[in-house]
Amino acid sequence: MSALAALLAQVKAHGGTVEARGDRLRLTAPEPLPPGLVETLRERKGEILALLREPTGSSAGEEVRRRAAIFRAQVSEPGPIPFFHLPEARGREVREGECLSCAGPLPEGSRWRCPLCLAAAQIALRAGDSP
Repeated sequence: MSALAALLAQVKAHGGTVEARGDRLRLTAPEPLPPGLVETLRERKGEILALLREPTGSSAGEEVRRRAAIFRAQVSEPGPIPFFHLPEARGREVREGECLSCAGPLPEGSRWRCPLCLAAAQIALRAGDSP
């Protein structure tokens, strides 16, 4: 288990949860957490945000496949590569720090698309691959 996973496990052991909300961490717990734990969470905020935003597990794979199917339907043959977008983000003004396809928050180091939309776009553009 990584040090960050162990840190999140400590929060869970106290009955708490940590969620990524944009560029902030949302911490909930039934009772106050030990001050040292809270301070460590603050110090490692950037790393925790990146970890929480990583696509992992089967639910992330299912979501990538869902997005790839939507993006693939937006590809016309022949023609330019389309500007991929999810229906739930259509018409919404995308702000700085948000994914151009889904309007979700971008992890640090990403400029245009979140990891899920980037993976889905790559799948959608591969001719003959199934999403």
